[in-house]
Amino acid sequence: MEETCSACGIEVESFSGTSTCPRHAEFSLDFFTRLREGGYLEKQTTEQLYCSRCEQFLADRYVLGTCPECDAENARGDECPACGSWLEPLKLVSPTCRVCGDAPARRETTHFFLDLPKLRDEAIGAWFENKEWKPNVDAYVKKLLEDVHSRPITRDMKWGVQLPPELVDGEEGKVLYVWFDAPIGYVSMSAEHFAAQGDPDGWRRWWQDPETRLVHFIGKDNIPFHALVFPSMLHGVGKDSEGRRFILPWQIPANEFYNLEGGKFSTSEGRTIPPREFFE
Repeated sequence: MEETCSACGIEVESFSGTSTCPRHAEFSLDFFTRLREGGYLEKQTTEQLYCSRCEQFLADRYVLGTCPECDAENARGDECPACGSWLEPLKLVSPTCRVCGDAPARRETTHFFLDLPKLRDEAIGAWFENKEWKPNVDAYVKKLLEDVHSRPITRDMKWGVQLPPELVDGEEGKVLYVWFDAPIGYVSMSAEHFAAQGDPDGWRRWWQDPETRLVHFIGKDNIPFHALVFPSMLHGVGKDSEGRRFILPWQIPANEFYNLEGGKFSTSEGRTIPPREFFE
């Protein structure tokens, strides 16, 4: 990693992750609490895919199947690498467990959902209308906003940010799901960086100063999370005890996929050029 960044001319001042950042759980639980207090979380009993052999409910990316939109095989439970559609595991055709290959069964479980339709109607829809983004991003987000649904933000898993039972009506074994707490990592790792510089409140200049410009450089498969979900979360937490709000993204110049050997670049599928070879 250090060698690759150096070859790109990138100097790394802070290197962290959601599983190692000391304040990440604190920030994530604060987001959850404030969103629930604001009326943006709803509790639902729903069906999810359960693997009997692995003895666990399957996270979105632990499910593989055929995309219901383009019929591509090996689509994941959250998105299709071929067409970029934002999916849900139950919509996949012929789903299988990515770990053992067995066909999972449907089981009922209770989870908390982020009320994206309410957040869209309250603020995010109007906020997006005032944006002048790249045509591909603009068209993608418009389509998302036309038919947006609440999304589950908790899972029955052993890894992730644990939710104390007293915070979730006595429910045990619930964790925050990765697409919810991962973008919060941008904030928590900013706090970690500034704390190391002896400036524990410095992160607020990046995230709560109206003059700050937040820009997400991403691939198109991450548009839903950065252009709809994360802005909804940032708005939904409202003001803190001192009246400060989080800023929302200013620009999202998402790029289309680059292809290699007839398919999208993918490190998980081995379709990539190792950085060392690329620079040589």
